[in-house]
Amino acid sequence: MHLPQTEEARTEASLLMGVEKNLITPRNGEPLVAASQDFLTASYLITQRDQFFDKETFCQLVAYLGDASEHIELPTPVILKPVKLWTGKQIFNIMVRPNKESKVRVNFEMKEKNYNSKLALKHFCPNDGYVCFRESELISGNIAKKTIGDGSKTGLLYVLLQDYSSREAARVMNR
Repeated sequence: MHLPQTEEARTEASLLMGVEKNLITPRNGEPLVAASQDFLTASYLITQRDQFFDKETFCQLVAYLGDASEHIELPTPVILKPVKLWTGKQIFNIMVRPNKESKVRVNFEMKEKNYNSKLALKHFCPNDGYVCFRESELISGNIAKKTIGDGSKTGLLYVLLQDYSSREAARVMNR
């Protein structure tokens, strides 16, 4: 293990070895970073159709995503009465685009592993296996390994890298 001794060495190391600079491989441009284990499980479970959260729980989950330096706008609840409830899909929306000032406008579609083309049309898959983002809003689907990015050039991470910047992709993956 190497520990930079001087302030200049620490700055240089953080610039050269930071997450933003090491998201893709120079060999073929594929992502080096891929979601795994806990992140995938949480993403899948949170984006299920039947996942609803009250305001306190929703805000607590959203607070875990950031570092308190970013302004996050609370979306309108999907259920208003008898109790205001938010969905897990809305948590994922905040991960991608935390506020209106964010320039990230992802338009993305992906068939996940649980997609069944024999049973229904794309967005109406009974297994919620067709993932669709419009203007950074998760319209349908469960987020799983193919969607987040399994190290290939087809996932959400790669779309963020190509269409926006390594900074935006790193921001989403660091959450």
